[in-house]
Amino acid sequence: MLIIFAAFKKEAENLLKLISCQKIIKDSNTIIYIGKIKNKKIIICITGMGKSNSLNGANKIIQMITEMKLDNPVFLIQGISGALVENLKIGDLVIYESIQNLEQFQISRQIKEKKYNIEKTDNNKGLSNQNTEKEISDEYDKEKEFNKIWGLPYNSRLTKNEISKLSKYFNVFNREEIQTITEINDKNFDFLANVNKNLRGNYNISRVPAALVSDVIRDYKDKKTLNKLFGVEAVDMESYYIADIAQKNNISVVCIRAISDDLFESVPDYFSGSDFGESTKKSYIKTSAYHKMIKYFNKAYKLSGMLFKIIFSESEIKAILKTLKNINIACKNLNNFVIEMVLPYFDYK
Repeated sequence: MLIIFAAFKKEAENLLKLISCQKIIKDSNTIIYIGKIKNKKIIICITGMGKSNSLNGANKIIQMITEMKLDNPVFLIQGISGALVENLKIGDLVIYESIQNLEQFQISRQIKEKKYNIEKTDNNKGLSNQNTEKEISDEYDKEKEFNKIWGLPYNSRLTKNEISKLSKYFNVFNREEIQTITEINDKNFDFLANVNKNLRGNYNISRVPAALVSDVIRDYKDKKTLNKLFGVEAVDMESYYIADIAQKNNISVVCIRAISDDLFESVPDYFSGSDFGESTKKSYIKTSAYHKMIKYFNKAYKLSGMLFKIIFSESEIKAILKTLKNINIACKNLNNFVIEMVLPYFDYK
């Protein structure tokens, strides 16, 4: 029996249209659709964004499997991902080969945005107790090392020594203690080994090492840093937790995602925040059709005049709409692939 996970409804929109729904369960931000496709039972779990939501959704499904005595459950995690390498384009699909848990990666942003203030004491005999001379020196060294990687062209390669120097500044965790899920795509998903690109040829399919992060990786520098230090090529905010629970319960799991922002694509601040932020963002991103999003912004911009201009500049509006368009492309390709390639394999014909 196939159980599909997605963070928000848009990621499974076309699949939900196929279901003859028998029951809908709502628990916090989790919505579970239980139904049939061609008389075969299927479950789609919309978890919500981020760690707490994905854990809640996955644990709820494990509870249902036990209570309903479901036979041979198989997990499919699907959704959108950010790309960390140049060859992954908007709308391309990625099949995860491994998932590292890098939820504490936010240290890079703290270092990048930190201000270094040297204050003199009244008697001008040295630094104030706000920062010691050694602390200031250490912070400048950190900034210098990170600037090395942030200033490099996209196609450059770091030496092992350079990577080692950079990695020590991610001191909120021990690199040797990073948890990684590797044994995914087991025999239940052998058919994916022969899938290289969509029959229509309008997007590529790649197998990639991936990672989980606790916030949206918004800019080129952070994307590049993640790729250089940890060797990962795509990121999201839910897959690791769901795959981890699946493996702990001896359930086959695969993760298939679509690229919604590439290496050079900056994600607007609007989409930042560990559970994709506020309820307004959640309802906004769940809108079923892209043209509704455009209509919403155009109408709001005309009605609110200067107030809306203060909240969102014209460039910010364009950036948000572009990101939403990319999400729409990614979700469409992902849904089509699952319907055309995955469902028939599991006899949902």
